[in-house]
Parts: sequence; C-alpha cells; structure tokens
Amino acid sequence: MKRRFCSQYLYAPPEGLLRHWVVEHDSDSGRITDLFPLGNGCAESARTLFVDGVISAAVCSPRQRLSSEQLNSLHRKYSYIDLSAGICPECPSADTHKPWLFDFGTDEPAVLNDLLAVSAPFLSRFPLLTVLAGSVYYPALECTRSGTLAVGASVALMCWSGVDLLQKRVTARTRMKVL
Repeated sequence: MKRRFCSQYLYAPPEGLLRHWVVEHDSDSGRITDLFPLGNGCAESARTLFVDGVISAAVCSPRQRLSSEQLNSLHRKYSYIDLSAGICPECPSADTHKPWLFDFGTDEPAVLNDLLAVSAPFLSRFPLLTVLAGSVYYPALECTRSGTLAVGASVALMCWSGVDLLQKRVTARTRMKVL
C-alpha cells in the first residue's frame, strides 16, 4: 500500500533538508515511489499525512550490524560517538575534521527515544544536519544500507518530532517515530 507523508522538512542527502516535500512510500516493497514538492500542484493533500518535524530514513546502528574490528575502523574515518550506554558525553573531544557518527546501539524506537532524551544536551550542540547525517546517513553507508530518501530507495521512514525548526537543533523534546 502506498502512503504519502509530508513534514516541514525531509532529510534527503546529499541535498540536505528539503522544505515542504512529500515522500510516497510503498509499505509492501519498502521502497520510495515518489518525491515531490508540496506546492507543485500535483499533491493530493487529502491523501497525504502531515507529520510535525523532519522525515528521514530510519536510524541505523553500526554496533548492531558490524564486527568489533569493523567498529574499531570507524574511528579512523569518523568522529565516532557511542551513545548506547545512556550517558551523555560531556563535550565533543573527537577530531572535528572528520564527519560525526552518532551510534545509539539500537534501531528500536522506544530505546532510541530514551537514549535521545539522555543525549539531547550533547546533540543540541550540533546543527540538525550534522545530527541527521551522523545518526542516519553515515551509519547507513557503513552498514551498506540506504540512508537517503530517493525514488527507488529501499528504506524505512522515521519522523523526528520536537526539533527546534528555527534554530535547526535537537531539543530535550525531540523524539523519533517510525512511519
């Protein structure tokens, strides 16, 4: 069954944040069948579910999918932050010339939200694009999954609600929900 979702922003790397776009997702195949701007006149708003926040591909955890050796190699490519222990890091101490990779250690939404609540003070220091890339895009690349919203991509969709959309930052109210 095809379903359409729209929110204030879609996170679609490499383009970044797309404002007021619609993503059509086929839940049977798990693939994105269409992406288009809401204002182009072809959207049927009566058949589009509007969600508050940012829609992205689902969070992917390298800790769940990679071997210990592969996880250790991530430190060479990324400023890798393990958030799975439920302890908020004090301050960024990693090499900031590398992309950030935030690993929650799980894909389970309830656990993700608990870890996100603890990590929010740390993650709120980063621009939203950095948090999304580090939680969705880069982990998906390393786990050989699709981390982008593109027609034909096989992805689960996730909504990040409670995001500060003006400052584009994660907040203490930010939560993730699978669509």
